[in-house]
Amino acid sequence: MRQRARRTIKPLKPAVILSVGALLSAIAFAVVAAVAQPEMRTPRSIAIWSATGAALGVVLFGTIVAGESSRPVVIQRHGHRLATWAWFLGSMSLGHLVFRSIGDAGIIIALPLLFACVLLLMYLTELAKRSAA
Repeated sequence: MRQRARRTIKPLKPAVILSVGALLSAIAFAVVAAVAQPEMRTPRSIAIWSATGAALGVVLFGTIVAGESSRPVVIQRHGHRLATWAWFLGSMSLGHLVFRSIGDAGIIIALPLLFACVLLLMYLTELAKRSAA
């Protein structure tokens, strides 16, 4: 029997991750808004929801790109500082969300900041597990 050569999947480039992720997020937000509320099917509403989705996609995939494109030596050297600030900003954002009403304009800043902090902490934890093994 002949052994088949294993194919390895090449990792995506950071620019591809960021641009495609933001684009897909924008499309998903616009589609969900149009399906959930029929009055949101105007060009203005679709543009607003697309921009919101793209902005959230940039926040989400930007942290992934920043983590993947950074050098492990820099992360190992300064990781404790990043983790400390991520915990601080995440707890401040969560506190703001808990103690304010839903209609507060600060939620626009608090939710993406909290999400980015959680992603950064997950990345640092995974990096620490890889370096320990």
